[in-house]
Amino acid sequence: MIFQNFGFNRLKVKGAAAPAAAVFPDQSIRTWTSTETAQWLSAASSVFAVGNGVTYSAPASISTSLGSNIFGGKLARNGKIYMAGDGGTTIYVWNTNTSTMTNITSPYGLVNYTGYYNDYSKCVYFVANGYIVVVDTLTDTIAASIANPVTGNYGSIYGSGYDGRYIYGNGWFSSNTWFKVDTLNNTATSLSPVTSQGDTLTGMMAANGKLYMGSGGGSGGGLHVWNANTDTNEFVSALGNTSDIYRTVCTHYDGYAYTFPAYGASNIWQITPSTNGGTSVLGSVTDIRAQASVMGADGLIYVFGNPTFGTNNAYTYNPIGNSVSYFTAPQQNLQWCVMDVNGHIYFGQGTTLYKMTASNVPAATATALAEYNGIIARMR
Repeated sequence: MIFQNFGFNRLKVKGAAAPAAAVFPDQSIRTWTSTETAQWLSAASSVFAVGNGVTYSAPASISTSLGSNIFGGKLARNGKIYMAGDGGTTIYVWNTNTSTMTNITSPYGLVNYTGYYNDYSKCVYFVANGYIVVVDTLTDTIAASIANPVTGNYGSIYGSGYDGRYIYGNGWFSSNTWFKVDTLNNTATSLSPVTSQGDTLTGMMAANGKLYMGSGGGSGGGLHVWNANTDTNEFVSALGNTSDIYRTVCTHYDGYAYTFPAYGASNIWQITPSTNGGTSVLGSVTDIRAQASVMGADGLIYVFGNPTFGTNNAYTYNPIGNSVSYFTAPQQNLQWCVMDVNGHIYFGQGTTLYKMTASNVPAATATALAEYNGIIARMR
């Protein structure tokens, strides 16, 4: 089962008091294992159920101080979103608690689709030109610059193994070798000759120790899977050639993952992590060139994409009812989105950061959103 985008994966604000009553198993970053899967899924299905009364506002601009080409944003435990652009040296930090923006200067030029928050180290990792830049979220300063063993100016970091210590990324295209970062010692090693395919965009970890990722640019074997247990490539072969067709994967409390169509495709696929199986569950879906998705506090999956589709350029997918509902998002190339501890959804591109405000969040759901304790390092 996959946990990446469950609403209960949102972060307890650092320093906040613990909830009065536990909703989810309380496991530390170093002791959590896949055996807690059933408990987490059961709790999630009760507090994030479709039809729980949560509603969302239309997207609204909340900041216009971003640089251009902000392709990636990651939420950290401190309630801040860390965003990086393509080619610049500015890391933009949005504080969801105070609604303010601050900046951190990277010593090296950053690349797109990058960024990963690891709760083991309390740091965000960005791929840069020749380096992996490490941001300490406790101080909002540059903690280290790790030499990247993979050449090339593009790449992403996708997720970690069970213990949270090691995180994985690759360099894309002609530099598409995988690498492993030791977050304890701030070192990185190449996993060559193990390679990825194309420009894989997003990744998340399943309880089977594997990362499931949307693919772009050339995953001919199927939807891309990275097995962090064995450091090998796998595929969800049922999807066939997913080159630039399925670019985002989102998990749900029902235990499945879902991937959404782009570039001519029209089917939504359901992925079964335990078998790497894939089933087409809904056809005739408008191709919005889906590139980002997240589960909201209402149990629906919010899907964003390319700006060229007029008013129907975003939609929600209801896995329980197996249906989509279209809405209008800003006319931009939207490639990332996150949900904070209050259930609000954020996304951005160009110079603008947007927010969809959650209302009517039930008390149990709000408690679960704030209760998160350590599981995030495996999934975001």
